[in-house]
Amino acid sequence: MPKQTLLEMTQNILSDMDSDEVNGIADTTEAMQVATIIRTTYYDLIANRSIPEHRELFQFEGLADSAKPTHLQYPATVTQLDWLKYDSRTSVTDTKINYALIKYLTPQNFLDILNSRDSTTSSVTTVASTSGVSLLVRNDVNPTYWTSFDDDYVVCDAFDSTIDATLQKSKTEGYGKVEPTFAIADGTYPDMDVDLFPLLLSTSKAICFATLKQQNNQAASAASRSHIVRQQNNRHRFNSANNVTYPNYGRK
Repeated sequence: MPKQTLLEMTQNILSDMDSDEVNGIADTTEAMQVATIIRTTYYDLIANRSIPEHRELFQFEGLADSAKPTHLQYPATVTQLDWLKYDSRTSVTDTKINYALIKYLTPQNFLDILNSRDSTTSSVTTVASTSGVSLLVRNDVNPTYWTSFDDDYVVCDAFDSTIDATLQKSKTEGYGKVEPTFAIADGTYPDMDVDLFPLLLSTSKAICFATLKQQNNQAASAASRSHIVRQQNNRHRFNSANNVTYPNYGRK
């Protein structure tokens, strides 16, 4: 099944429901309801799947707050983080880009390292977390470790104050799952693999019949179940043939 626009899927479902024909999603209230159900179904489907198109590079938001020099904020659309790197140049005159992997630690292990530092030395700065807890961060080296206490902010163990007063957005490099946008517009193509479109259409159709017509469309429901099984079987075969596993990456 080739990819279809949101309008084409909406027209397909409206036709099966014996509803009014439309030339655009905004033509009728029912067409808009169908389009909204398709979008909701789309987000439900991708929530439980690792789709390569949804993994990409991104930058973290810098706080530019000298009271929290090692804090960075997740972009709002990032749902999973695979890794974090930082441009760890050694001086302000160093022009060579040097992205280094920042190692994740659990909050407990992260605090064990920070709490072992001497707060009276000039190379250690005491900063407050977002909840007010004191953190002993190095101020003379680039970050080595990171953690997150609330899944909204990344906290690193160090920053080099001779280069920047705080960690900089422009020097961050993250990779992970980013939630795609889905505009309610005629020409929108759902951002997913072509082999998932039959599942999206059949599941949306079954939901539309149940929600808008208070009817059970057995054909659509059966097709949806069939596509779910096919997707599970295909993934299993890929794993077996290629010895591939799918780790459950989270932000932590």
